[in-house]
Amino acid sequence: MQRVKLVAIEFLRFEKNEKTLESERQPSELLNSNLFAQELLYITHALIHYMPGFISVKTIVHALLSMSPANGQEHVVTLVFNFPLLFDEFIHALYDGLVNDYSAENPNYQWLLLRENTILRICRNIPHHALRIRGDLVKNLKSPRLVLLITIEMFP
Repeated sequence: MQRVKLVAIEFLRFEKNEKTLESERQPSELLNSNLFAQELLYITHALIHYMPGFISVKTIVHALLSMSPANGQEHVVTLVFNFPLLFDEFIHALYDGLVNDYSAENPNYQWLLLRENTILRICRNIPHHALRIRGDLVKNLKSPRLVLLITIEMFP
């Protein structure tokens, strides 16, 4: 129970600092712990399932992406797969940071690539959503690079 409380507090800390630029956020020692990674996923599942609305999906996505890139992306993809009713919320939380500025001077350049890679992993793991994601990106004029990647990879 103590670990659940620690994770909930960490997510609430992210929610409080949501207006801060992603590149300026302080990394979380709790979320970056490789020893704790699998348990973090179970706790996050429990928070979403048993306490819906306690922490927004957007906050959860932002917090998980602040982890080491491989763990964070994998956790987000797993959550999208396990909570299909929240698919739109997860995807819109990922769309939130997409911009068409691919210059290295963009302070959030690494976050942009991380979000794009996460969306691409979702398309690979849940292919029936790839067409819908691509359509959303085209409709909202977001990330033409990602649209091309999805088209080339998913629709040969």
